[in-house]
Amino acid sequence: MQEIPTWVWFVLPIGIAVTLGMLIYRLMNMTKTAKTVVRSMRQGRFLVNAEEPTEGPWAQAAALGAPLSATRMDTWNGLKAHSDEVPVLRKGLSQIWGVDTKQDWQAAVTRMLDEEFGQPAAEAAIDVRRQMLAQGPVGYQDWEATILESGRSQGLPETSLTELTAAVRRVQLYEEALAQEGLLPGPVTSLLAYDYGRGVTLTRWAGALNWVEEDEAKDIMRRAVAGVVGRYRSWEEYGAAYVLGRCIGFDQDSLGDFFDDSTTVLRELLDNPKSPWVLNPWPTAPID
Repeated sequence: MQEIPTWVWFVLPIGIAVTLGMLIYRLMNMTKTAKTVVRSMRQGRFLVNAEEPTEGPWAQAAALGAPLSATRMDTWNGLKAHSDEVPVLRKGLSQIWGVDTKQDWQAAVTRMLDEEFGQPAAEAAIDVRRQMLAQGPVGYQDWEATILESGRSQGLPETSLTELTAAVRRVQLYEEALAQEGLLPGPVTSLLAYDYGRGVTLTRWAGALNWVEEDEAKDIMRRAVAGVVGRYRSWEEYGAAYVLGRCIGFDQDSLGDFFDDSTTVLRELLDNPKSPWVLNPWPTAPID
């Protein structure tokens, strides 16, 4: 019988402030010229820092944050974002993350790399399915039934079981939608792609603000690469997990703007010849 981590019911609530901050940030970004954003996406434009590598291990590491960089139309490569974006980056860090200082940034990135920032109910439910998948294919109904049986045998409160089974249905909603888009290579095995990708991007933003030295930025990217290579086998798997984590966090089960924006960027990353994910193979080992 698959066990559900005992910490689950203590960390299920998701901070309202983070969600509100994300909504505010989206409204702020709408002030950008719509024509510029649409033209960039149609041309498959991935902004590049010409002074930084676009291939190799550090480019692979930076590419983990490419979904967020592409959404914001930032440069994706290098250990820090483009310096011209500093005022916008500073405002976004403050409004979304509550990050106003280097210490705030360090705390946020530490939580992401320590796997404490994401969607605990969904991650716990997915971990149960991952164990089940070792025995063969798993349907959504069997997955939900196993969670209920295992949880009750462990004495989990009904409120926690409700959160977990709701997470199963949310994962099903988005996995089926991703499958219809041709963007689901298989059952998602972890949502932590979203945390690792954001951790890389926040570190690159911190670099632009001179909050992080090169050695520290490299250490963070090493940790991010080490975290993903054991969980995903391809950019396709990583990208589906990233989108799922983002949508479960912020799309409110609407299959709305968050889903549409995320899948548009994901398709560009997977298909466009100038994409960092096309230029670089999936990392298969940690960076030395």
